[in-house]
Amino acid sequence: MKQSKFRSVLFLYISMLFILNCSRIANYIVYRDYYKETLDLLTVIFTSFRFDIMTTGYVMLIPTLLILVPGSGRIATFIKGMGLKLGLIMLLLSTLALIGDFIYFGVVNRHTFSDLPLLMTETSFVLPFLVKDHLALTILSFAIIILAIIFLIKKYQLFFHNNQKHRTLASQISVFIIAIPVLILFLRGLNLHGKPLGIIDAYKNQSEQQANLILNGIYTGGKGTTQIFKRTDYNFFSSEEIKQHLNKTEDEAYKYPFLSQFPENTPNGRNLVIILVEALSYAYIDGLSGSDYKVTPFLDELSKKAEVYDNFYAAAQRSNLGVQASLFGLPPLESVGYIGGGLELSRLTKIGNIAQAHGYQTQMLQSSKRDSIRLDSIANYAGFQQYLGRSDIPITRTDYPDPDGAQFGWDYEMLMKTLELANKKTQPFISFSFTGTTHMPYVETPKHLQVYPYGQDTFTDFLNTVRYTDEALKAFFAEASKQDWYENTTFMILADHTLFNTKNPGLESAFHIPLWIYRPGQNITPKRHKILASQLDILPTAFDLLGFNDEFASVGRSLYRERKPYSIVVKGDLLGAFTNSGNFLIAGDKIISESDNADFIESQAPQYAEQLKLEFQLSQQAVLNNTWVK
Repeated sequence: MKQSKFRSVLFLYISMLFILNCSRIANYIVYRDYYKETLDLLTVIFTSFRFDIMTTGYVMLIPTLLILVPGSGRIATFIKGMGLKLGLIMLLLSTLALIGDFIYFGVVNRHTFSDLPLLMTETSFVLPFLVKDHLALTILSFAIIILAIIFLIKKYQLFFHNNQKHRTLASQISVFIIAIPVLILFLRGLNLHGKPLGIIDAYKNQSEQQANLILNGIYTGGKGTTQIFKRTDYNFFSSEEIKQHLNKTEDEAYKYPFLSQFPENTPNGRNLVIILVEALSYAYIDGLSGSDYKVTPFLDELSKKAEVYDNFYAAAQRSNLGVQASLFGLPPLESVGYIGGGLELSRLTKIGNIAQAHGYQTQMLQSSKRDSIRLDSIANYAGFQQYLGRSDIPITRTDYPDPDGAQFGWDYEMLMKTLELANKKTQPFISFSFTGTTHMPYVETPKHLQVYPYGQDTFTDFLNTVRYTDEALKAFFAEASKQDWYENTTFMILADHTLFNTKNPGLESAFHIPLWIYRPGQNITPKRHKILASQLDILPTAFDLLGFNDEFASVGRSLYRERKPYSIVVKGDLLGAFTNSGNFLIAGDKIISESDNADFIESQAPQYAEQLKLEFQLSQQAVLNNTWVK
């Protein structure tokens, strides 16, 4: 009897899908109190199958390729047999992993992520936890695994062999070649176009409970494990040191360290429009920095009518991290992923959901492709009811030299679509729009908006795109001012990060971005604020401006409340901050500063660094423990 490739592969895939679904059903039954929220059954079935087939594809990739290797000689037969045995071992290991994830879920109400490798090293905690607290489940699990092994040994020939002769070498090669694209499709979660399936896609219905039912611990644990090798946990302070700093035990300190609320607030029904502009550095706004680039005439005029924050900084240097900081109040943290890359496994403040509870309608748009930085899925997760990307926004202008040339879309059309959707709202609304025309490679803008000759220098090409976006903002505000909702609206305009290829490298140019808060109908005196602020302050400020009195969590603080003496930034894997006396980065035990103030370097910066490290350790552990928000 010869080993059957078809039977072997089919058994491995069906068995893997079976144990994944058994784990899901057990999770739902045992933790039914957690899943009391209404679930969309069709979405759960369809999306969970996509995650399961992706998981199966990854787990069984090498076994499948070994089993399907062409050939019929002794070596080929040995390789096929090794592939099958490896697949069976992976099944058993997957079962163990799912059991561990099942138990862990009961502790933190989410699947394992980057904490999986950490748990494997914490035997002094894990073994007593299994033996003492979950003895019955542990014994039952190992009994099932042992029975499965005995069963497979006895039925090995029946399941994996047949009497058919080997196919010809040509047919085996054909099967192997056909299997490759099928495997790739599995590894992409059956997604033919765009990005492969990601954790954030489980949150399409904006439900944490539904997402956790869709996901499985092998996939999330695998994702987190691959990240852990590039990241490190923050262990700046021991338990005793934390107690000295906060007068709390370590466990108490890690529970909701940044949970806030404005109980005296009253929801005011005002609209909120947030516009996040791609790569708009403070330095290129003539009316703010005193420069002479001549590309921001509208924003220069707006600066005379709005509240401007002159010492406002990006939290990091990537668009997705700017979105994360602005919408969720979290800087980049080691070991927990980022929004759209695993951070969403822990509970975060979802402004869209909270706004809906107050009777708001919510929308999000970006000029780039729908799934750029996974913003489509992030929108769903955050509670935005409507979402549009580049493919949903037709080009209407006729003066573009190359209408299809804007790789990250045209801002004018996106902003006009923002306006169009807002005009259809019958209730107060929150709108979040993310521009993209100013993203490299820089497209040629309409001729009459070209301040500099196109194609001679990438920096001036960038400035031309800024001039175009400035004009698009002018058109947006001109039309918005005619609408009934305009004077009841707060507008916040800020950047996602600075221009990377800056003419003046340094910390200031790497993070300094503008922020305008404009409230046309609220009799607010225009002002140039000098307080330190950052994207991390946007979420609490939004709650304050809307009068929301709900609980939220953010490392930042409302711009209208007591401030911290520094603004957090993260450059690569280095933590840092801007202060009124200077700025610095932390590299191990060293403090790196561009300041020539000896007192700042020797005394002030180390004190700020201690506070900064404590905030990062508290933030990271709260997210890992799923105690960021209640």
